[in-house]
Amino acid sequence: MKARKSYATATVIKDSRIVPGVYIGKILGAEDVTGTSKKGKPYEYLKISVDVTEGEYKDYYADDYRSQTGDKKWWKGSVSVFVPNDDGSEEDGKTANKFKTTMSKIEESNQGYTWNWDEKTLKNKTVGFAVRRREYEPGKFATEVSAILSVDEVRKGTYWKGYLEDRLFKGGSASSGSESKADADGFVNLAAGLASELPFN
Repeated sequence: MKARKSYATATVIKDSRIVPGVYIGKILGAEDVTGTSKKGKPYEYLKISVDVTEGEYKDYYADDYRSQTGDKKWWKGSVSVFVPNDDGSEEDGKTANKFKTTMSKIEESNQGYTWNWDEKTLKNKTVGFAVRRREYEPGKFATEVSAILSVDEVRKGTYWKGYLEDRLFKGGSASSGSESKADADGFVNLAAGLASELPFN
């Protein structure tokens, strides 16, 4: 094979998409969301939006958001966890455990902070988080934040590895990301439709 002169000055193509793994970041915003399901059951979840603060993918979600064109932009680095409704059911008890676990991971990562049921106090808190692939239709994947972790879990590698497993398409119409049922771990992934230059003040 004949050597090509252009090879010496060619640029290695880098995939700019965030890859499944665990990251250190911060919370940019948190929103208490309430509503009623199609079956008439009320629900509430806390949507937590994050971005990466260390490493190769620093500011990934902010850069992605700025790069989007069109009238509607989406902050892709968000994960929501259901809030218990205190109905005394076994299911609600599990929801309470999962919600408290999430808050505990945030507390562990921020010395002196205690969750006080004011979601605004979560802003700028340091956290770890996991990213996995989601199959939105057969054979087609996107990435999503799957869980909030403690910083210590990320640095020591002691997090549950299941948070990194692919979330596979289960049939029916493909989800647009605007609505989703909770995973077995208690998290539901949502894309936030936002209109400002950056969605957090």
